[in-house]
Amino acid sequence: MSVANSIVFISILVGAFGFHFLENIGWIDSIYNATLILTGMGPINVLKRPESKIFASLFAIYGGVVILVMTGIVLSPIAHRLLHLFNLREDEG
Repeated sequence: MSVANSIVFISILVGAFGFHFLENIGWIDSIYNATLILTGMGPINVLKRPESKIFASLFAIYGGVVILVMTGIVLSPIAHRLLHLFNLREDEG
């Protein structure tokens, strides 16, 4: 779980820095925008600059990929255990 948490934390940091420096939004609103985009809800502030709109679009695509990667990281031990359950071995003797 720590790998997934690290991915989320770094993603929120990247998004917050992007919104803060591209759109000159305060830090709290930048973090809020980053978390909303990562969850698929969209930005809360109206983006006025073209650079921040492009950043938000690319960050939304990145957010979709992050969700898929985190789901794979979290569910891989369960899938591994299920594969062991269905492993049928033939008797050698």
